Amino acid sequence: MGWIQLRENRQRVRKALKQGYVDEVVACRATAFDELVGAMNAFGYWEQLEEIEIALEKDEDDVPSALLLRELAVLPLLRIPNPYQAPTYLFQDHGVLRFLGFTLAQIRDGFNDKGVRSTTGQARMRPHHRDTLYNGLKAVELPSIPRFRDAHRQGMIEHDLLTGGIFAIDGTGVRHSDYHVVILQQVGEAVPFVVDWRVQGPGRELAAGREMVSTLREELGAAAIEWLLMDGAYVDGEWLAKLQCQEIGAAVRVYTEMKIFEEMLSLTSFPESGFEPYTYVRTIQGHKEQHTVELALLHDMTAWPSYWKAWRKLSDDPSTDCPGLSGLLIREERENEAGETEQIVWGLVFTRPVASREAAFELWRQRWGVENQGFRELNQGGWLESQTWGRSEAAIRTSIALKIGAHNCYCLMRTPLGAELAVTGLRDLQHHLFGSPPQVMVIVEDEYVLMTAEELVTSLGVEVSTLLDPTLRESPT
Repeated sequence: MGWIQLRENRQRVRKALKQGYVDEVVACRATAFDELVGAMNAFGYWEQLEEIEIALEKDEDDVPSALLLRELAVLPLLRIPNPYQAPTYLFQDHGVLRFLGFTLAQIRDGFNDKGVRSTTGQARMRPHHRDTLYNGLKAVELPSIPRFRDAHRQGMIEHDLLTGGIFAIDGTGVRHSDYHVVILQQVGEAVPFVVDWRVQGPGRELAAGREMVSTLREELGAAAIEWLLMDGAYVDGEWLAKLQCQEIGAAVRVYTEMKIFEEMLSLTSFPESGFEPYTYVRTIQGHKEQHTVELALLHDMTAWPSYWKAWRKLSDDPSTDCPGLSGLLIREERENEAGETEQIVWGLVFTRPVASREAAFELWRQRWGVENQGFRELNQGGWLESQTWGRSEAAIRTSIALKIGAHNCYCLMRTPLGAELAVTGLRDLQHHLFGSPPQVMVIVEDEYVLMTAEELVTSLGVEVSTLLDPTLRESPT
């Protein structure tokens, strides 16, 4: 079958519509936003947003705070980087605005005239000026953000969304600031929900991690945390001893200058603990390749004074021998910054025994998911690190909270609760939503035009009593 090349000709198609004929009408974009909305409603996300308080003095005809928060909450879902671009994208999507709670009159006429006219004399923004969003962000009450975070986490627990048993902790800096975001995320084969998060200055990652794990243990129970995967920022012998006594499995990367690492190296001289090759498939920038490492599995290690002292203090029976830690050494070849291949050795310790060196390594590899399905999605889909929606502390913390909330709404689409909609990443969700009013393609022979539903019916001569776009009252032929 040959291809038919269509040329855009708005005048020709409009004329055909007025004469009462066209060859074909094609819906260009099916909106899945209503499916997303249904899942979010079932999840209670909009009620969770109500925990965030905006302390602004308002006139009767100002935009309600609830509407402002809903607008801000959907910006990451529509892949809008910041409120500055809301007039170009969000404000043009009348379907989304209607869902958020705006009435037809509010969309058409807008709210009050405060700060709505630009210096160039351009027509005012409808339904309101973008500065209203920025003003709302600056006025968010800081104590209300943790209340939203807690309500959001409770929503995930109540809907049985945190059942994977394997969790990872990781952190990243926020560009052009001293803030650091630490997240606790579900990893492995489970849907990668961000369970909890903290925003603070540098150097407090360990304290943030301990606080989040303690909260999760209280709410889910220790049995629900099968494994906790952490990098070197969260290495602490006393904490590992506590997790071991609580029967929580933990795996953490240790530093090469630590005594426990020296003990691990010395144990590899015994045949039963020597290095053995292991080949696995890894993905680099979308390409799969085989990679070989050498693994050495160690047991019953105690050369960590802060660990065994804390364990003895926490143990119910001080006379019992300290169980020690299991360890895994990984030796592999990597390319350095100079492009040269060099051999490196790095190590992990575990608070409970693992079945084999291969099982230990594959368990740790699941932590890499927090980088691929965690911060990468948050940064590429929601600009977590670079777009903070303002410089005030309230704006930064609110933007981070709502971007993480949006990420979890994307994750919701990968569960039965999210109906049958499934997407591959937060940044891809835009392809399933409509960032502009839904359009239809109207074809006359080999010419076409893309039209909104309003344009189509007004071109047919249908009288619409309430038009969202008043310019259509005098549509050109």
